Amino acid sequence: MKVLVTGGLGYIGSHAVYLLIEKGYDVIVLDNLTNGSKNNIHQKAKYYYEDIRDYQKVKDIFEKEKDICAIMHFAGLIVVPESVKEPLKYFDVNTSGVLNLLNVIKDYDSVKTFIFSSTAAVYGEPKFIPIKEDDVKEPINPYGQSKLAAEQLICSWA
Repeated sequence: MKVLVTGGLGYIGSHAVYLLIEKGYDVIVLDNLTNGSKNNIHQKAKYYYEDIRDYQKVKDIFEKEKDICAIMHFAGLIVVPESVKEPLKYFDVNTSGVLNLLNVIKDYDSVKTFIFSSTAAVYGEPKFIPIKEDDVKEPINPYGQSKLAAEQLICSWA
């Protein structure tokens, strides 16, 4: 089974890649190295240096790599102070990037699973600890807002 891991050369994504390969999955990594490192490439993973916002490049990967059954989406921008200074950049990457992925995969029946790496920042200032998944989501910065918007896109698409 083939799994596409976006942001697969970042910290969390690269750990997911190693575990997937250990479990016998064929792994395709899509990463533009914004937060990742070439040092994290697993020798058994197929790697594409691309941006998730480039519709045609992502579509080309799906055409070349037949039968991708799942996506683990870790690609995104993650620095809260930067998101306050450059909110449009965060919505472009974190929200529009998800929209682009969904637009590509809608034409591929093989994709049955979409795992999205969100953030606790969607909850804003926690009212109770620990935060529960069904707590109210009130992000207080563009980073959290962009991830919440991506969550909402995925829910609407699903």
